[in-house]
Amino acid sequence: MVEKWSDYEGNIWYKTMGTNLAGGLSGYRFGPFTYNELHRVSSSGKIWEYVSKPAHLGWPTEIDPKDPEYRIYYRQK
Repeated sequence: MVEKWSDYEGNIWYKTMGTNLAGGLSGYRFGPFTYNELHRVSSSGKIWEYVSKPAHLGWPTEIDPKDPEYRIYYRQK
């Protein structure tokens, strides 16, 4: 984790960095590469969304559901 903050709605945001040793994100080269992610956890804690971007392209600036590397998860309880 690189950074953590809260917005005015109570959502918690994270910037993270990682290295993928197994393969690539869709549309990108395979093999080891580093990536940056922008995460948002809803104020209720029931929704987690994030978007990934290869590190050499910088940081994601928004969480866009249309982005091919967008993911969303819901807590069932």
